[in-house]
Amino acid sequence: MGSRLPEQEVRAIVARLIHGEGLRIQTELQSRYHRSAVSPEKSRSGASGRGRTAADLAAMAEQTARDGERKESEERERKRHAHLAGLAPRFSELWATVSALAEEQKSASYDKLHTAGGYARRLRSGWPPPGF
Repeated sequence: MGSRLPEQEVRAIVARLIHGEGLRIQTELQSRYHRSAVSPEKSRSGASGRGRTAADLAAMAEQTARDGERKESEERERKRHAHLAGLAPRFSELWATVSALAEEQKSASYDKLHTAGGYARRLRSGWPPPGF
């Protein structure tokens, strides 16, 4: 790896550094180093020796986004099931709270009723799901 940069190129890099392009130069030099340090067998471009195309990268990005969305959806559903499973044993208590708040007929009670009623409604409408 003992290759050296030509003096003219070093001067050009120093001039760019002075003009505030430090991060860009760092990226370019690291990329250049890694390209020269990686042997063809270790290259990520595969056996064919060709690099990834823009279409390849776009497809990979789309797949990664789909995977992320699927994982997030599964996690939300898992949390929802856990939350409702925690409420199921309290169904009678929640329903009694809903009834008591409805009897009060006060605006603050309606806010509480909305929250408690939402839990009770979700529990009553098919919770737990089959096979739970």
